[in-house]
Amino acid sequence: MLGSTPQCVMEGSAEPMAAADREAQRAFDSISHFGLFNGGGVNGVGGCERRLVLAEDIDVLQHYRAALPAAGWEVVEDDGRHLRAQRDGLAFEVMPCSGGGGVVWAGSANGSANEIRMGCDQH
Repeated sequence: MLGSTPQCVMEGSAEPMAAADREAQRAFDSISHFGLFNGGGVNGVGGCERRLVLAEDIDVLQHYRAALPAAGWEVVEDDGRHLRAQRDGLAFEVMPCSGGGGVVWAGSANGSANEIRMGCDQH
C-alpha cells in the first residue's frame, strides 16, 4: 500500500517503540510531502524510516529545503546528499536514492538516522 504521508504507527507496538512511532508520525504529519511512501521501512526506539517513491525525476532535497522551513522546521545540515532539520525536540532527515526517490526518517532530535543510507539500498 502506498500513501502520500509516511506511516509509522503500527498496531500492537509495545512501549517504548509505540511512543517513538507516535513521535515520528507527529514529525511526518507536520511536513508537506510529495510522491508516495511504501509501507516498508525501519521502525525503532530512535525513529522511523520510510522509502519515497516518485513517478518522475524530482529533486527530493530541493522540495524539503522549501517545505521544512515553511512548516517551522530549521534545517541544521545540508551537504547536497543529505538534509537534516529539527523542530520541537524532533528531527527529520532525507536522502535521495541513486535509483530515484529517496528515504525519509523522523525521530527524536537526540537520535540520528544512521540507517537512512542503508534504506536506499534495501528497497
